[in-house]
Amino acid sequence: MRSYFIKRTFSSLMTLFIVITVTFFIFRLTPGSPFDTEKTWPPEIKLAIEQKYGLNQPLLTQFIEWIKDVLEGDFGYSFQYPDTRVSDIIIQQIPMSFTIGIFALILAWILAIVAALGSYQYRESWIDKVTTFISTMRVSLPLYLTATLLILFFSNYLKLLPPALYDDPTSLILPVIALSLKPFSLITRLLKVSLIEIENSFYIKTAFSKGLSKKKVLVKHFLKNAIISPWAMMGPMIASLLTGSFVIELIFQLPGIGYTFVSSVINRDYPLVIAITLIYGSILISANFISDLLLSKIDPRIQFS
Repeated sequence: MRSYFIKRTFSSLMTLFIVITVTFFIFRLTPGSPFDTEKTWPPEIKLAIEQKYGLNQPLLTQFIEWIKDVLEGDFGYSFQYPDTRVSDIIIQQIPMSFTIGIFALILAWILAIVAALGSYQYRESWIDKVTTFISTMRVSLPLYLTATLLILFFSNYLKLLPPALYDDPTSLILPVIALSLKPFSLITRLLKVSLIEIENSFYIKTAFSKGLSKKKVLVKHFLKNAIISPWAMMGPMIASLLTGSFVIELIFQLPGIGYTFVSSVINRDYPLVIAITLIYGSILISANFISDLLLSKIDPRIQFS
């Protein structure tokens, strides 16, 4: 286990290093400058700005200096927000993205377990058909369209929830629902298939032969083993939540990291883009690592070497 942990940690760090290296050089080699505007800057002013941010140095020197600063916990200053540290922007806005992502994941799991159990128990009934329809529709529809339909129905038609911007916690209900629908669809389908696959297993027949109730067998034996399959997909689920947060925060105009990332890409804010890429990459790699470790606890048959 220790050997696996060391190897996995090393490979994760290498993956993260490659991601930020590629991101750094792609942005720096793209034609144009972050300070290119419709207004023409005098050469001496433009040179002074580039010297301030170190953009006049060779590209490799800029990269080495940036790596040194990151290792010291310094992401530098934002181009988009002058005199503001990148770390301050991230600390201020990351709670919003984390709140939406965590609640969306929790909601997806709760709804998926209920829907999968109901769909399995009442196969070919209206419950099964409705669950299948919702799962299929979410896979077919892109996220921006799903979010727009939710706004039209709950905000414009029913007038129950605010359509955008953050005023109070109710403003997060629609973004959380919209972001949770994709993982909900995936978990529901995997759970239902797993439940059907294990219904004729020996341990299930043994549990029924002991006189256990159907409800107890369903929760204690069926669900415990069926949950292994969707749990193994936690990495891709979290990746979809991270990428989906860009769209959700942009549509609902929420002050999160996803919204800031899109804005920083448009404005060519190099330090902010690379810092957010580093953070998102770290979250995704860590989530995959942790989910794999927890999977071995859920299913003792899985051993890491």
